[in-house]
Amino acid sequence: MKFKKIILITALLGGIFFSAQVKAEEIEINFTPILPKGKCLGDSMCFNNTYCDLQFLDQFKKAKLYIFCPTGSTCNLADELVPSSFTVPLCMPKFEIGKECNKNEQCLSNYCSVGQGNEKKCMEQETNAGYLKFAPIAPTLEIKIPTLQPFTTEGLEKPDAEGNIYFPFIGQYIVGIYKWMLLVAGIIATIMIILGGFTYLTSGGNATQAGAGKERITSAIFGLILLLGSYMLLYLINPGLVEFRSLKIKVIERTPIESMVFEDHNPSAGSTKGLEATDYDKTFQDFANCAGIDWRIYKAIAYKESGLNPTVTGGKTGKFIGLFQVFQPYCKNALSKVKWDAYCDSPGLTNPMVNTAYTALLIDKNATKIAGTCASAPIQDKLAMIYIGHNCGPGALGSLLKTSCNFNKWLAAPPSNCSLGKMNFAKSVVGVMQQLGVSSIQTAPENFDLTKCPFNNGATPL
Repeated sequence: MKFKKIILITALLGGIFFSAQVKAEEIEINFTPILPKGKCLGDSMCFNNTYCDLQFLDQFKKAKLYIFCPTGSTCNLADELVPSSFTVPLCMPKFEIGKECNKNEQCLSNYCSVGQGNEKKCMEQETNAGYLKFAPIAPTLEIKIPTLQPFTTEGLEKPDAEGNIYFPFIGQYIVGIYKWMLLVAGIIATIMIILGGFTYLTSGGNATQAGAGKERITSAIFGLILLLGSYMLLYLINPGLVEFRSLKIKVIERTPIESMVFEDHNPSAGSTKGLEATDYDKTFQDFANCAGIDWRIYKAIAYKESGLNPTVTGGKTGKFIGLFQVFQPYCKNALSKVKWDAYCDSPGLTNPMVNTAYTALLIDKNATKIAGTCASAPIQDKLAMIYIGHNCGPGALGSLLKTSCNFNKWLAAPPSNCSLGKMNFAKSVVGVMQQLGVSSIQTAPENFDLTKCPFNNGATPL
């Protein structure tokens, strides 16, 4: 009887613990907790306002119950089988407007940005083009200046037609200081005139003292005329000389990975390796474990993009770098999700691990899009779509998926952001994939191991 009471109390406490975190009736969890197979492979596997994200497993280890267990699965897992630093992708609830966040995927509005107090919070997305999705804050001075009007944020809320915003604070500050100086100068001049008058009146016929009083009065009046007259003279010459304009700054909007569209990036000439080379197979295999992707897809793309040469650069600006010709400006934005963004600078994209890390995240996201939209498409078409997402960008892939799941239709009418040449090149990449034996985008669960994913096991680029 005592044992049954303990079980009942434990169950009630467990119910309270999890109900405080997540409401079961609001979330459908597509997650089998037996490791290393269990995971969500992308947002398409999560429903009812949830998203797929890496979570530290030790948050849920204490109760020996990992989120919620689907029917027929086993939730008991010995602690010694779980590495202390292990992370696993889980379906997590999205946040409401006003809640703190780190990235767009965490928000119901799909927009996370810095607001007042420099805190990142979920915000509403503004449909107006170029709208700045933050609340401008006017500075506050520690030392108050009587003649300074309160700072305003006019010109900061929205960019102008050329995409510029205007900071008025410096001009407002100079105007306030100028008025304050006029006030102080007026007070000093008044005092000098009074002193000069007193000296003159009390001179008692002393010509020297009377002259000193007159000179003091004259100097004070001349100073006021000079102070006020200089402004009037400059204004008459050119009003722009006394106009304090706001500081103009060009707005550069961030491009989320979902909307990236890449330019042509034919790699530069350089030494290449044959398809039989195995130099980077281990790197491809390790990162394939992060999302259950067939590692040979990585090898085929790297072979066609760079000839398996990690130092190759391409594109008009030379910013397409390395094995997968990764676009340098997008590197940090993509790798910040797994806290690898610092590696974009050092050791940089010529490092095979950094280059493959970016591509692994990109292909995982593209694979999720394809699985959610074109699950029944032939494998040849799916593989071509994977490469289109890599070469033309996720934004271009998303646009194409909305039109059709038939790759031949894409070939018949290629869009402006993904040329016919790239489409035909995708077919040659698919040929290499099939030559390597690729028959599916995602490998069977028993053939990949999350503990070998560099994002999970603490591996760092060498």
